[in-house]
Amino acid sequence: MATAGEITEVRENTNEPTSVDFTDERIGDFVDDLASVNLASAKVWEKKAAAYADLANVTEAGARREMEALYDHAIKQAAYWKSKHGDTLPEADVKGRAKVHIIARTV
Repeated sequence: MATAGEITEVRENTNEPTSVDFTDERIGDFVDDLASVNLASAKVWEKKAAAYADLANVTEAGARREMEALYDHAIKQAAYWKSKHGDTLPEADVKGRAKVHIIARTV
């Protein structure tokens, strides 16, 4: 069960100060499922990127809005938070090592 501190940390990592887009319960589920605040933060950024994916750049009356940049920045943030987690996976996803045996053949 995700603690209030972990949920707050994810909110701070993702600039989601309110529960308008992501409720505490949803963020808590991300933390519980991924067993990591950093991976939960990456998951929120991936969800944001998905929402930004359909946006297009707009030029109107001499003003330009680079909406595609939102997607790029969200993807970079997701990659950043994944890298902060390190090379370890949650315990449930860890597999055993491969075993190699010498084959003995008789002629």
